[in-house]
Amino acid sequence: MNKYQEFAIKSAVRFDYDRTDKNVSLSSFEWDYKTVTIVQNENYNVKKYNIYLLIAVAEKVEYVLNGQAHIVKESEKNKYLIELDYDNRIEKIKIHFSNGVVDPVEIPIVYVEADMKKYDEKVMAEHKKALEEKANVKVTTGDSIINVTFQPVNDSFSYSKVELYTITGTKVINNKTQNEYQLMAKYKTPEDVYFHSITGLAYGKYAIILVQYDNSNKEIYKSDYILVTLDRPNYSGKPVVTRT
Repeated sequence: MNKYQEFAIKSAVRFDYDRTDKNVSLSSFEWDYKTVTIVQNENYNVKKYNIYLLIAVAEKVEYVLNGQAHIVKESEKNKYLIELDYDNRIEKIKIHFSNGVVDPVEIPIVYVEADMKKYDEKVMAEHKKALEEKANVKVTTGDSIINVTFQPVNDSFSYSKVELYTITGTKVINNKTQNEYQLMAKYKTPEDVYFHSITGLAYGKYAIILVQYDNSNKEIYKSDYILVTLDRPNYSGKPVVTRT
């Protein structure tokens, strides 16, 4: 790009993009007078975006796709809509200035893709949180007893299983201390029953996992470990009940 082209670009060319809905708009957009750089929405399933070239001194505007130039028509006066697609990428925009006072300028488009792993983890976390709120698992304790109550996470719910674990020790993974668990029993709840009581337990530390299934025996929800401690009664003769 020579100094005349650079002057024309900086004085006459602007870009904008559609940002009306952040759920489907670009994460970011940059125009540095040499290159247009777009960053895909965090939802990598969104592939198509609209950007706008704003210029009052263009004789013709083209985009180049697969090496072929195509005319871009004005969508409004001095405004050119350019539709970008991550699956069918326009390589560059070519501006022909009025009266040929400056040689045509080609502006490359750089596509930055979303972090698929990060987005998938976010969606999974949001889905898990929503299920946890619907399941509303509550664990209460008494002397030698653990009570588990819950709600179905959706209409396909058929039955659940309450898994009881004892804590056998700890281990260090990635510099974090984690409990080690040993399965003691699984209790299947009847249809339309949303609680289960486990009795006859010794004092100590336990963990509960609730799993829900649909009519096809497919798992539709599984809780994290819920830690429970059964302590000896205090001096008042009343049991001390603790959920940790």
